[in-house]
Amino acid sequence: MKFLADENIPKKLVRELIAAEHDVTASPVSSPDSEVARRASDEKRVVITLDNDFVLLFKYSKIQFDVIFIQLHPPYKEVIIQAVHDLLAVMPPHEIKGLIVIEKSGYSRFTK
Repeated sequence: MKFLADENIPKKLVRELIAAEHDVTASPVSSPDSEVARRASDEKRVVITLDNDFVLLFKYSKIQFDVIFIQLHPPYKEVIIQAVHDLLAVMPPHEIKGLIVIEKSGYSRFTK
C-alpha cells in the first residue's frame, strides 16, 4: 500500500508501516494541505492525517485523493499507531478508498 503521512503523524508509525513493507512517504513540514492532497493524487497514495482540513478538501475540492483521517482524542502516539494497525488488519488494501475516519468506536467510510 502506498501512503503519504501528513506532518502530524508519529514517525514511529511511519517506520512501522515501512517495516511492514508499505511504501510510505512523509510530507514536508508546513506543506499546504492542498499540495499534500495533490501529491497523494498524483502518486496514488493514501494520506494519513490527524488534520480535519483534509476532510473538507476531500469533500469540496476537485482533487481526487484517498485519506485516512484519525479522529482520536487525546491523540496519543501509541493509540494512533494501534488504530492504524487495527484498520489495516481488517481492511484489504483495495478497500482503502475515499475518506476513512478512525474514531474510538471504529471507523467510517465515505465516498464522493
